[in-house]
Amino acid sequence: IAGTGPQRGGDVVVATADAVNDMHSVGQVSISTGSATAASTGSISIEAGDSYAEGTGSITVAGGNSAGGEASSISLQGGHSTAGSGGDVLIRSGVTGSISLETISSPTSGSIGLATGSAADVGVSGA
Repeated sequence: IAGTGPQRGGDVVVATADAVNDMHSVGQVSISTGSATAASTGSISIEAGDSYAEGTGSITVAGGNSAGGEASSISLQGGHSTAGSGGDVLIRSGVTGSISLETISSPTSGSIGLATGSAADVGVSGA
């Protein structure tokens, strides 16, 4: 916990330094739990706190923009299991909230695809 007080809690910033010049890359930031061979691993939670007097903060996950190459992608993926069900990916709005999937307007706008994996050799696809 970064700080507490009657006015404002403390900020926490995790970031890499900027590249020194055009010949160097910027480092990466990884957040992960350790692996376990005979027990469960820990969880990772990213959330905005609750507010009882005003609005709450937002959580934004955004890929980086590029002027000289491919922009970064964002991937949300459930885990894979060889002994049970794979992990789910749930996208849920709050009460009276909305969910929007959209591509940005441009001369070469992307597409939106929705599909289940093939179950030809392993079982039943979709639910």
